Amino acid sequence: MSHKATLIDQPITNRWSGEVMFTAQIDADETTPLGVRIGLAVKWAVAERKPLARANLARANLAGARCAALGVSIPEPEVA
Repeated sequence: MSHKATLIDQPITNRWSGEVMFTAQIDADETTPLGVRIGLAVKWAVAERKPLARANLARANLAGARCAALGVSIPEPEVA
């Protein structure tokens, strides 16, 4: 079964003011968990060179993210 890309808008807000900082276009749908959608938005933001300082990334699923531009690498979770 092939996957048809579905782009949705995922806003990223300022963690203090709640104001939308930018809106990422990500391959997901409304049933995708919020943490996954925010994680995809972070990857989009890094690729688009959007500022993430002050962004509300609570609940973001960043497991396995390799954000070389930020000098950060988050390890994959260990499988027991």
